Amino acid sequence: DEEEEEEEDDEDDDDLVEITFNVVNLTKPDSLFNHGMQPLMFDCEEAKQSGQGWCRAGYDISYFANNYNRKEGGGQRDAEASSCYYTLTFTVTFSKNNSTYLLTNSYPYTYSDHKYHLSTLLSSNYVKRHMSHSILCQSLGELDCDILTITEDGKDEVPLAHHSGSGSMMGSKRKKCIVITGRVHPGETQASWMMKGVLDFLTGDSPQARLLRSLFVFKIVPMLNPDGVMYGSNRCSLAGCDLNRAWKKPSRNLHPTIYFTKSLIRTEKALRDVVLYIDLHGHSRKMNVFMYGCDDKKKPRPMTRIFPKLLSWNVLGKKYLSFQDCSFTMRKGRESTARVVVAKELGILNSYTLEGTFAGPNFGPLKDMHMNSNHFQEMGHALCDTLLDYYIPNREQGLLSEEVGNDGIALNGRCAHSLNKHAKAALRRYVLPTDISSPTSLPSSPLSTNADVNNNTGDIRPSSSSSSMGHKNGNSGGQDNSTTSPSLRVNVNEESKHEIQGEGGGGL
Repeated sequence: DEEEEEEEDDEDDDDLVEITFNVVNLTKPDSLFNHGMQPLMFDCEEAKQSGQGWCRAGYDISYFANNYNRKEGGGQRDAEASSCYYTLTFTVTFSKNNSTYLLTNSYPYTYSDHKYHLSTLLSSNYVKRHMSHSILCQSLGELDCDILTITEDGKDEVPLAHHSGSGSMMGSKRKKCIVITGRVHPGETQASWMMKGVLDFLTGDSPQARLLRSLFVFKIVPMLNPDGVMYGSNRCSLAGCDLNRAWKKPSRNLHPTIYFTKSLIRTEKALRDVVLYIDLHGHSRKMNVFMYGCDDKKKPRPMTRIFPKLLSWNVLGKKYLSFQDCSFTMRKGRESTARVVVAKELGILNSYTLEGTFAGPNFGPLKDMHMNSNHFQEMGHALCDTLLDYYIPNREQGLLSEEVGNDGIALNGRCAHSLNKHAKAALRRYVLPTDISSPTSLPSSPLSTNADVNNNTGDIRPSSSSSSMGHKNGNSGGQDNSTTSPSLRVNVNEESKHEIQGEGGGGL
């Protein structure tokens, strides 16, 4: 019997083949592949038979400098890159089953995926009431750069109640504007998954979504570099340049998507108050989700730290976003990025970059686990939810969360597009504030703090090394769902250094 088992094992080994891959023209000086990250693999035959999707695979993974020198050319050079290239090496075991395998470093989100998602949303009559779609411009490759406008019933003004000696009178005021863009770097697919979460949230029928649409006009450009996504670039456009370094003086001919997006923001700012700008990205060298903001050493603005801090307290966002990893400096070499140009030139002080890691968190219930596409979509939900905490800080507990699902969002809040009685009741009871340009006080309680957060993370399996990301199944404990919200304090000392601190420490 033992001999038969050994023969069967030998036969199984004969059906397997090991292949080592060496990618030799990488330019970043470090990578999360040196910190436990694994590539993703898709087995086409297995997908047909069992429905299996993308899985983490690979071992003997290393990232190191090689002997190939980078030549000074006409193209752009990353200021942080060295004079040599870097090699990524890893080994994958394949079975000899005549299958086709796909390998990548992050969950794909193609131009076709983007168009399919938009067509799915616009096929709903409910969504079309609140979201309009148009083409901002054509890319160099003659692809559409889509722009979405989301607001309640397409109305441009918010009703306000004014009280006088003769009684209350109804008036109106032009809504504030929030601008969100993403996928300027084609290889950073996390941006598109977070954007999908944002769009599903804002077009849903949850009380939170309806209230946001009632207060704001959302201008959203989901894919700033459709050419790069279509033709497989990692960072550049068809012009061979990094579009996120072209915001200072974009060319209408070479950088049309940036040129018209910047023009859009300037036009909106002339019409109404643009209170927030967020650009969605992915990060290949740092763990966690985190934000970059814009502070000025000469004229400190510690208030720019409040929104990221609130996002790190959100019932969903606290699983992913690390406030300690956020940065608010405008470093040299970043003057032409979207975040800095929008803040300094266009005067929108709450201008941020939201970065999603290629790997996973190094804290909390998902520590040392890979994040999957569902996590990034949930991060998009958390981003929208935090807008309410920031601009409407004194919401009564329970007002917007009479029924919640496992994700902490009101039922039907993701992508079910039919009105529910809770959304109607919440909006009937809520009195709109007269000014939402900035928070007047801090939130008394976070949204849906009593929700049973589902940490079911999906389809990742652990690698053999102790430092690598792993697979997480089922609900994980340790979530603090107390109903008491932490307080927040902003201090500016004599040396103009800023500190934000919550109860129990954790200040920056």
